Parts: sequence; C-alpha cells; structure tokens
Amino acid sequence: DAGEVDIDFATLGTTLGVVITSIILGLTFGIKYPHLQPYSNLVGNVAGLASIILGVFATTDTCDGEGPPWQQPFFPLWVGTAFPLLVGLVGTFILSGFLGLIKQQRVAIALETAYQNTGIALAYALSQGAEGRAAAGVPVIYGGYEAGFFGLFMLFSWKVGWTYAPPD
Repeated sequence: DAGEVDIDFATLGTTLGVVITSIILGLTFGIKYPHLQPYSNLVGNVAGLASIILGVFATTDTCDGEGPPWQQPFFPLWVGTAFPLLVGLVGTFILSGFLGLIKQQRVAIALETAYQNTGIALAYALSQGAEGRAAAGVPVIYGGYEAGFFGLFMLFSWKVGWTYAPPD
C-alpha cells in the first residue's frame, strides 16, 4: 500500500543511539584534548561531506522503477520538500516580529527553527536497503534546499543590515 509506512524502530533506535553516543564522545574529546580541535574539525567536515556524497549516490539507485529524484515530477517531491523549510523560515521570521524582537534576533530564530539535521533521516533511510534508498532523496533534497535558501536568506539579511555584521 502506497500510504503505509513500516518503521523499523530497532534500526531507528540504533541510529539515534549512534548519533547521541557520537555527540557525547565528540564533546568529551573536545574538552579533554582542546589542542586537537583543528584536526577533529577536519575529520568532522570530511565525514559530513562523505555523508552528503553517499546520500546523493545512493538516491540514484531507486527501488520503485521511477528513477532518481531529479527525474521525478516537480510536484509533489520537489515542492513538498521545500514547503516546510520555506514556511518555517519565513513564518518564524514574521511571527518573531510580533514579539517585538529586533531583526538580528529574528534572523537567528528563523534559522534555528527552520534548520533540520538531515543526517539522521539519511542514515536511517540508507539502513533500510533498496526501499530506503528511494526515500533517501528527501533528506538529500531538503539539505540542498537548506544550503540554497539559508545561504540566500543570510546573504540578503546581511546586505540589508539585519545581522550584527556590517553590510559593507
């Protein structure tokens, strides 16, 4: 059934356990060995880039015979994936204005509430075999939208003076 989703909670729990353990170990390592921070940052950046590359390549092999995400119809995949990000970004910026916050605070709140860590969703999707690879396109596309939309939003915010950085 196309509307039914089976969630493997054991795998999801394992994925979250690995993420939480990694965060704790990373913080502990950073506190215990602060002089190694540049190297650990490099390792983290390489691992993040490898995760993005893995996600992009994994989504090219789908199980449903419909092809990779870039061959899918514009609606609902591409529009549906962008919609929550845009609503969260713009909506939070507008709503925080009703609280009387200054633009710099509104920009920070909009970014913090709209940004989602797609790594957990991608790791879980890829752990689900061929069916998961088909679903892995969503966190990959969402992550691409985050980079594009947040980059443009921040550039615009900076240039119009909505950040603490001077616009020149």
